[in-house]
Amino acid sequence: MSSANRSHFFLSRILVRQEAVASSAIEGTYSTLDHLLEVEESEPTLQIQADADAQQVRSYALALEESLSNVERNRLDAFSVGMIRDLQREVMKDNITYSQNHRYLPGQFRKKGTVVHIGRGRDIARSIYNPAPPEYIRRCMTEHINYLRSTGMQQISQSIITRIALAHSHFEAIHPFPDGNGRTGRLLLPLMLAADGHTPLYLAPHIAARKAEYYDVLRAAQQRLNFPPLIEFISQTIIAAVDRSINSHNDLTNLVVDWKQRSSWRKNSAPLRALDFLPGYPVVNINRLAKNLGVSKQAASSAIKKLVSCGILIERTGFKRNKVFVAKEVLDIYNSPL
Repeated sequence: MSSANRSHFFLSRILVRQEAVASSAIEGTYSTLDHLLEVEESEPTLQIQADADAQQVRSYALALEESLSNVERNRLDAFSVGMIRDLQREVMKDNITYSQNHRYLPGQFRKKGTVVHIGRGRDIARSIYNPAPPEYIRRCMTEHINYLRSTGMQQISQSIITRIALAHSHFEAIHPFPDGNGRTGRLLLPLMLAADGHTPLYLAPHIAARKAEYYDVLRAAQQRLNFPPLIEFISQTIIAAVDRSINSHNDLTNLVVDWKQRSSWRKNSAPLRALDFLPGYPVVNINRLAKNLGVSKQAASSAIKKLVSCGILIERTGFKRNKVFVAKEVLDIYNSPL
């Protein structure tokens, strides 16, 4: 893997997880990037014991990564009704109250007799939007997939930004599932970019920062077919996401340069190679480092000791075994205010 591709992969790995944290938080499922990364680096038994919200956010991140691989291989052909059902299933599978509250399994469309409405509490008479009735969902979703696949003239007559905005509005208007529609719909945004041949961008953190405006422009598109405000909003979030990625990449590059000046490093040694690895894995354990550097656990342990002595890593758990180490300076860059 070239240096440029490795840098892109490492940055993307964290941005995917920031996307999962932010998109889930919009719907009231809260975790943090730091906690999510710590859960992923914990032993499997500790992962199982992780809090429910962290498990849901982790499932979102893994679903996005797997879907991106699918889209990058198959481009527009990757989109199907089954794919979207799979996305919602993966996003909601760890929600322990989903089936209890809705009497549905994750991945199932709303059935006849299930009436939902959006906004203003539980009184449908005060709703701000009523989605498609259950009997129209399959037809609407088929049309939605046709739009995602650009089977009409939209790939010629509409920019990718316009298509993203219209597709997002359409999916949320259909509201095919009892719950998880917002997360699933936002998950489709980077997938549409990737399917069109663009670098996927992760918009949820910027959407979450302007959540009230997001709901306003989405409601205007759904209620009055007033799409320009939503298109402008998506455009602004894309610009913000690009700027954020560039700034993060530059800050991380400068940080690694600073690290290399903190000590003398033997050429091609595990500690030196770890410096280029940590921006993508700012929370790491010995097993992870050994596997990714292709060294023994003993060599990885020695590398971590060197990095701790230089102030690059700190031990987070306080455990004698199954220790997790954190590159706090990397996390500070990712967690800097928008």
